[in-house]
Amino acid sequence: MNFNSDIEQIFSVSEYLDLVNAVIEPVKFTIQGEVGQLTERGSAIYFSLLDKTDNSKLDSLMWRYKYDYMGFEIKEGMEIKVYGNANIYKPLGKFTFIADQISSVGEGELKANLEALKNKLQQDGYFDTEHKKQIPVYIKTIGLITSNFGDAKKDFITHLGNFGFKVIFYDVRVEGMQSISNIVEAIKWFNETTQEIDVLVITRGGGSLESLQSFNSFEVAKAIYSSRIPIICGVGHENDITIADLVADVRASTPTHAGRIISDPWKNAKQLVESVGDSIKSSFKNKVLIYKQKLKSIEENLYRNFYDNIKENNKAIYDIDRDINLSINNWIKNIDKKIDALNTNLNLADPALKLKQGYSITRSAKNNIVKDIKDVKIGESVTIQLSKGVLTSRIEKNT
Repeated sequence: MNFNSDIEQIFSVSEYLDLVNAVIEPVKFTIQGEVGQLTERGSAIYFSLLDKTDNSKLDSLMWRYKYDYMGFEIKEGMEIKVYGNANIYKPLGKFTFIADQISSVGEGELKANLEALKNKLQQDGYFDTEHKKQIPVYIKTIGLITSNFGDAKKDFITHLGNFGFKVIFYDVRVEGMQSISNIVEAIKWFNETTQEIDVLVITRGGGSLESLQSFNSFEVAKAIYSSRIPIICGVGHENDITIADLVADVRASTPTHAGRIISDPWKNAKQLVESVGDSIKSSFKNKVLIYKQKLKSIEENLYRNFYDNIKENNKAIYDIDRDINLSINNWIKNIDKKIDALNTNLNLADPALKLKQGYSITRSAKNNIVKDIKDVKIGESVTIQLSKGVLTSRIEKNT
């Protein structure tokens, strides 16, 4: 519509109201006031918001399907905050504020409302263990949902360690009424993306009960419950347990703890590989030492027996002294050659050398060494130890 035209524009009542609604409906506001007249009728809860400083009044409503999952009931005289948008109902020409979210003002009210919502969600099975999804042991790709401006993001990433994780970050508000829709949209986006996401991490720092309201909301609880991707929730400090924590598949006490939950399996795997390598080297060295000691004992016994025989046959020794000395020298040389050859063979049998020559050690998911294709199944993950590093593979075919 061109409002700058010199031609007078005339609107019908319906057109004008549609135009006004098109302007006011997309704009969301948070409004605080006292609950005035309250009625329940059909599919909505109708109430007025009062401002007693100048007796201002705002007619409002909330659809029942949202109201029933707030976790508490509003009462006349209660101080509340509502988040939503305005609308003019065309048949009556009535201006009404439509609330998407309602929260009470005051610590005592918040605690009571929180407990009521917890009880409701528990009855509906939101906290049930059988609904929890399994977090992969070795996570590679992480969807991180938090604010770009808090310490939670830095603390989480710092404690992931250097294991090559791919972190896809979604910036959201973590406080205030708009944070609820932000977090819900983020969970929805990750669940609809074509990228392979192993786990979602929702995190923020600690705060007051009021500042954590979005993590105690039904909307966020439902989004977590409905997610096809497993979710780790690390909200606040260790003593802060929100509804989001209870619904999530895994609760982390802090953002730092969330990072460690993901990185610890990789740290343990690295330590295991290093331990196995050290054990192989130690075992080989011990066997070499035992063989050397046995060879030395054999050599000493041979010398001892030989010279004992010489003493017993002193006369014969004198006669063939030169020949015996020559034979002894040749024999010693042969023994030394054999010892050298044995040491060479032992060194060639060193598993570490085999690994350097391109061989590898393959272990099944149960950490057993694979010697036959029957030791593994199609689809099973195996680890392959190389001279430098470990590969993780999945069996797709055996022949």
